[in-house]
Amino acid sequence: MRSHPFVRPGERARVRRSVALLGAVAFLVSGCTAEPAPALSALPPLSATVAPPGGGGSVSPSPSTAPPRCDDGVLTLAGVDEEFIVTGSCRRVDVAGTGLDIDLTGVEVSTVRIRGDGNEIEARTLQAVTLEGQDNELDLRSVGRAAVRGDRNSWDVAGDIGDLVIVGNDNEVEAADIGSADVTGDRNEVVPG
Repeated sequence: MRSHPFVRPGERARVRRSVALLGAVAFLVSGCTAEPAPALSALPPLSATVAPPGGGGSVSPSPSTAPPRCDDGVLTLAGVDEEFIVTGSCRRVDVAGTGLDIDLTGVEVSTVRIRGDGNEIEARTLQAVTLEGQDNELDLRSVGRAAVRGDRNSWDVAGDIGDLVIVGNDNEVEAADIGSADVTGDRNEVVPG
């Protein structure tokens, strides 16, 4: 084997290890950015298996599952590529999943919390909505407080939004009127109209 003019023959293995280590460090650091990530809202984790006290329940549908019903509690809807039509009356509906199609127009609900991607949610008037995810579509009558953390989400609100907070990129929010809006990110469209 020919030796390199700057490396002594006994140091060849050490140089190879150093180059491999530098490559690994460069790979790990390549995902870092110079900007700090925005803080997540303080939401407790969603659970699809625990029914909270005081009524309510948790549903992960199967072909034999009856339509979910909530009565004055908290209902958790979780899954992948599932469809839910909810009835009853809920304080809160928690959504955790991907590709869910959720119809809340037949339920009286105050708050909806959504975590996931590619979900479609239809609801009437809500006091508050929190969304953390990408590519979600919401169709609402009106909402008091709306918070969005994610990218490429689309909101169509027939009535008003009282307060709107967006942290993300490429989100579209359209409402008849928006009381206040705090928007952070790029290419977000907020259209009162």
